[in-house]
Amino acid sequence: MVAIIDELKQDHRAMAALLVQLQRKAQNAQTPEHLNSLRVLLDEIVAFSDGIHHYMEEQVMNCLLSTEHAEDYKSVLYHMIEDHQILDDLAELVYAQIDRGDRLGFRAALIRSADRFVKHHLQHADNEQKKLFFYAERHLTDEQWHALDIKKAAFLAGNFSESA
Repeated sequence: MVAIIDELKQDHRAMAALLVQLQRKAQNAQTPEHLNSLRVLLDEIVAFSDGIHHYMEEQVMNCLLSTEHAEDYKSVLYHMIEDHQILDDLAELVYAQIDRGDRLGFRAALIRSADRFVKHHLQHADNEQKKLFFYAERHLTDEQWHALDIKKAAFLAGNFSESA
């Protein structure tokens, strides 16, 4: 039970470090090399989030939505799921600013979009830490944790589906 939550918390710490790097690189991006380095880091962040991390968070959320306490936190969980899409959209805005290259005014827009992405990502992770993990630790059964372990293993093996 705790292993999945501990891994997700560890992911959040690692992501926070990457986000700080992204923000710093955006503030200092002045050359094509800087922009390429920024893109590589953003690619890493997006791949990290879109991989097993968001998949497992959403599986935990789905399990919580099937508990007898679901009505107590359904709107919070739906907001968290929606937030994953918002984070994808904000990443696309940062990519768009990187693609603008050295056009007039791009640096200010790049810094704003990166700051917005970082701020939203950190707030989202904090919300998950305070709410999602709290609810999961209190309301999921041993059977649900076991099912999550199976879904995680299937995902890592490349054999996953939403209904697995």
